[in-house]
Amino acid sequence: MVLVFSDEFNEDGRKFGAADKDPRWTAMDMYYFPTREETIYKPDQVTTKDGAAVITIDKKSSVGVTQQPNGDKLKWAKDYTSGFMEGWNKFCYTGGYLEASVQLPGDSFYSGFWPALWTMGNLGRAGYMQSTTGFWPYSYNTCGQGSEGQPWSLNAPQLLSACPDADGFNRSMYGMAPGVGRGAPEFDVFEVSVNANNDGTPSNPGASYQDPHVSHTLQMAPLLPQGVHWLDEAFYAAQGIQNGVFFPGYNTQYKTNYNTWWGSLSSAGLPPRPGNEYQDSISALSYINKSFYTSFHKFGVDWKPGEYLRWYIDDQFVYEVNKNALLARTNSSGASVGQRLIPMEAVYIILNLGMSEDFGRVDYDNLAFPSQMLVDYIRVYQSRGSINVGCSPVGFPTSQYIACNKDKYTAVKGDDAMISEKCTSGAAHGMRLAGRLCLAGALTLSLLIAVGLISFL
Repeated sequence: MVLVFSDEFNEDGRKFGAADKDPRWTAMDMYYFPTREETIYKPDQVTTKDGAAVITIDKKSSVGVTQQPNGDKLKWAKDYTSGFMEGWNKFCYTGGYLEASVQLPGDSFYSGFWPALWTMGNLGRAGYMQSTTGFWPYSYNTCGQGSEGQPWSLNAPQLLSACPDADGFNRSMYGMAPGVGRGAPEFDVFEVSVNANNDGTPSNPGASYQDPHVSHTLQMAPLLPQGVHWLDEAFYAAQGIQNGVFFPGYNTQYKTNYNTWWGSLSSAGLPPRPGNEYQDSISALSYINKSFYTSFHKFGVDWKPGEYLRWYIDDQFVYEVNKNALLARTNSSGASVGQRLIPMEAVYIILNLGMSEDFGRVDYDNLAFPSQMLVDYIRVYQSRGSINVGCSPVGFPTSQYIACNKDKYTAVKGDDAMISEKCTSGAAHGMRLAGRLCLAGALTLSLLIAVGLISFL
């Protein structure tokens, strides 16, 4: 494999705000509404020092803007401020090996910090909910069986599905092929959580102490109907094939196994089904030790589009999700979903340091502020014969759609500069018409989140 992207963060004092025009990253100025964060993200919380990117969370009040699914822009105030850096519309890649060397924030004892390294398809801008509605986290190329919406899901219908375009709209104006389902898929290299029930002290932990865990996840829509599961051994045995989820890290120091989050669509008689009414979270947990908080460790994902995702910690292969996990399924009531896909879209890289009660209990009294997540490097490797970098690749273009729907991707000063291409297709009006198909669902989503009934990434 050859190195196709590298940021070693060797230059001290880099700034990543939209106005700073870093060619690789943007440090966001926003409130991340989807997961009800306790922090406001500000560009000044991300810089470089001593050969590493530094993302700092601090106890200081800030105000941020959030974009709602209907495009409304609302201001929120919070008592904590942190950093969120992304490569949206700057650097994207399709397939290959992503690796980062990271030192985690805080310690392994007090719960509340939510450090994450993840990716999303370029058609969705994380936190900009008008851009993600109808795209996130779809990875689907079937007309129907979930593309039109599902009774058991709160997701808006897939905005650009494999079905024929509605009258008056033609996606070819964006350079997109007809009949190809599009989305903004997500896979999470890591999200780290500290056990909320630790007792004793950091230097003398009690009997309930547990090592922190790392979750490795493919987020997916449309959703499986209730009563079926990607870990249903009876189903796969009947098909004469293996299931598509493996835990090679189970017998290692990381003790990797399936995620025990009992999501809202879990069913008796089957393993817990992580996720909710917005995403199936095909997820595993690995356990890490205290050294991850005092020194750098490597996290990686090997991605072959349409085939598999494989997660690594310090070069140890710990988890795999492959296409067999995403087979078409039908439950006992006849509800079905078609074949879902290991992501095919170009994705960008995100690093953030969050804090939310939705992810786990926040120990406000004992967490240390300020705390920092350090990133020694981020690298992407691809096979010499399969090099595919860029945010608008042939087969899965994004640039004209984004340029002609700029309002979906902009919320604060400086965002316009992130979209360099001009809308030359004359398609802007047509997309607004098509967008009305999922507006009602988006408004319902906004209301439900606002009253605290649901949350999603």
